[in-house]
Amino acid sequence: FAIVRGGALIHQVRNEITHKFLHETDCDTMVCIDSDVSWEWEAMQRLLVFSQYYPIVAGAYCLRKDPPAFFINGFEGHESLNEHGLLTSRGTGMGFVAITREAFERIPAPTYFSPQYPEKPVKAYFQTALVDNRSFGEDIWFFEEAHKVGIPCMIDPGIELLHHGRKAYDYKLRDSYVVNPT
Repeated sequence: FAIVRGGALIHQVRNEITHKFLHETDCDTMVCIDSDVSWEWEAMQRLLVFSQYYPIVAGAYCLRKDPPAFFINGFEGHESLNEHGLLTSRGTGMGFVAITREAFERIPAPTYFSPQYPEKPVKAYFQTALVDNRSFGEDIWFFEEAHKVGIPCMIDPGIELLHHGRKAYDYKLRDSYVVNPT
């Protein structure tokens, strides 16, 4: 387990955790869970099972606002579920996601030297950027880089999450779209 509290630069914290995962463990899958997301054990089971089939699997959580809305890049609200009941997307928030070692190995990333790891450069898988007047957060940057090398973000609409803010936003993704069966 790697828990980071108080990191002001979320992209740098995510990069350092990823560095630790890749260089200090022999684990196959890294699971990221943000502190403002809560979940039941079944959600974790689903994430871990599907990460055996796909390099990136995520649970989508409602934005902290009413009426309910979900941020899923490349999602129009009428996509088809695949044979495992998952949606193919270009990314979502990083609050509940499993990423395999294989995915990181396929995604090219520039390096930088971190105060945490001065002996070895850290790969910048997570970055923030302004591209063509469009702002990219570190999560969408990562998913776009994965997409460029042919790795989709698979969303499991069966994962139910709470996103905490002024209240616990408990809207379910599966209740907010029409699915075309495959």
